[in-house]
Amino acid sequence: MIGVDDLELFDFYHWLGNGRLAAGLGYCNQSTISRSMQRVHACLPETDRLDSSLLIPPGSSNLLTMERHIHQLYRFIKQARLRLHSTHWTNRIIQSKLPGPWIVNPLQCIESSFDSLHLLDCHLIDALITEGIQRPADHDERYSCFDLYQSPVQLVTTPDSVLALETGFSPSDIGQLASIMPQSYMCSHAKNCARELFSKIFPVYESLDGHEVKANLAWSIPTFTWVDPHAVEVDFGIDYSHRYVESLVVLKEHAESPAVHQLVCFLRSSFLAMAREGLTIAVL
Repeated sequence: MIGVDDLELFDFYHWLGNGRLAAGLGYCNQSTISRSMQRVHACLPETDRLDSSLLIPPGSSNLLTMERHIHQLYRFIKQARLRLHSTHWTNRIIQSKLPGPWIVNPLQCIESSFDSLHLLDCHLIDALITEGIQRPADHDERYSCFDLYQSPVQLVTTPDSVLALETGFSPSDIGQLASIMPQSYMCSHAKNCARELFSKIFPVYESLDGHEVKANLAWSIPTFTWVDPHAVEVDFGIDYSHRYVESLVVLKEHAESPAVHQLVCFLRSSFLAMAREGLTIAVL
């Protein structure tokens, strides 16, 4: 069996994709990360060919997944060092206040280079806070989902933009004067959805001759003020039903764990406190 500490550091590296971040989460240096990875490779030689997009050695048995599952059960029994992967918005709020059993990904590593749900499937992480577009379907029996909050989606721009200084623009005006610039930390699926939503609401009916530079816009939610306090909301005079939702997702087998219950209560109480302070979010 692989040592608990060695597999933890090995997993941190593949979770975060960065030796420095893995060392920070493991309270060690990068040399320790390298030694732990070498020891895991020695126990499971097929991990030398680990495909980082799959997190499972190509053509190998499921030994690595089995080892990870055993270590995950140990974390839940011990109620310590449970791994949570969070969205950018929520990560900024909970980073320094998580309940004792949980650790969370650093802000520098918000989007994985692979499907985030696969992190759960291979037992590399223990819980995932996901945006609505990533949330598994209710009929998917592999997971349990705890919806946390929903909020309206806003359109924001820079303070010096023409869209921040004037009002009364039509949807086609905005489509001609601005372009959507999804935030860099959004997952790829969210970026595509942001572009599709923008083009659907703000169609461009005619070209802008001589206007090559457009204002930059971004979709955001109320907690965007923690990311960029200088962003200005754009009033585009349209009421539409799109809402942003975040959910906590765990494997079905861990849904009744006291640590999961503690985390759900903590998250919902945190968002409820923010709603009471006037933030336009609804706790679910």
